[in-house]
Amino acid sequence: MNVPRIFNESLRTRRRDRAARNFAAHDFIYGEMADEMLDRLDDVALSFSNALVIGCPDRRIARALEARGCAVTCADPGAIWAERSGGDRVSEDALPYAPARFDLILCCGTLDAVNDLPAR
Repeated sequence: MNVPRIFNESLRTRRRDRAARNFAAHDFIYGEMADEMLDRLDDVALSFSNALVIGCPDRRIARALEARGCAVTCADPGAIWAERSGGDRVSEDALPYAPARFDLILCCGTLDAVNDLPAR
């Protein structure tokens, strides 16, 4: 099935890279989202061993999951944030990972620009 390309990935990447310059001074919304996701994981009775975190301007979520004994792969649509997190630059519409590789996937602030959300 041919999915329409609603969002301009190149423009989105450039905007994320531009935002990376001063992100640390304005990261309070990301911090709240990260804290909320981690807090919700505390309510889940399952344990996870291999996580993918999409939307990684820094390693705070990765560090928290690693402290819980989980191996973490970071990924971000922006090249700068992917590099800073030691992760991969990805498009959520075409993730380069094998199916069922991860038992936990967290997306923090990136699902708003996925072209084919039902397929993901």
